[in-house]
Amino acid sequence: MGIPSRQLALLSLTVLALAVVAQTDPPAGQPYDDVHVLYAQSFLADPGPGAGNATAANATWMDRMADGGPLNVTYGVLLLHHGSEWVPSEAFLRVAGPGGEREFFGNSCANVQQADGTMQARGEYSSHKRLVNGTIIKDFTPPVVAVILLRDRDANGTLLSTRLATDAGQAGVEGSTWFWTGPAPEQGLWTVRPGSMREAGERPSSWGEC
Repeated sequence: MGIPSRQLALLSLTVLALAVVAQTDPPAGQPYDDVHVLYAQSFLADPGPGAGNATAANATWMDRMADGGPLNVTYGVLLLHHGSEWVPSEAFLRVAGPGGEREFFGNSCANVQQADGTMQARGEYSSHKRLVNGTIIKDFTPPVVAVILLRDRDANGTLLSTRLATDAGQAGVEGSTWFWTGPAPEQGLWTVRPGSMREAGERPSSWGEC
């Protein structure tokens, strides 16, 4: 099922805004001229145990952004073009709610086997990747926030669940104690609302699950 026209329009605006961040400086006389969305996915995310209370003492930025409702999440892989050259593709994640929105770029990827035999793909999208003079740099000046996209599959490759976690701190998720090898937290996760997933395009095989 394709993304509804209104969602596609919003996605197009998101992609156009992100394209400037994702690109490097174009050669002289060759302005940025095209963005191609290879794959796009949108869904609603509802809070699980320990998540969603915007007024709690331990509320995260995601809790405050949702403000008691679901989060609207858009994931995409895009390709940028300057003159005769395509710039390597970038992945992005947009999280939005009544309390605002944030946009992130893909930074790290891990595939971790769980104790029950399932495989969990972890894609980390961090705010420390940002634009300076047309180039993406890593800036760990606090606050650094991140979204971790968790996809669980059984031994046959069947998708069991898609969830969101968040991590914060000066080192971001690159300094996390669980991202690379440990079990994911059970509290504070957001889960895709059944029936809300919409997809368009073809996911590049080279991107795996992250």
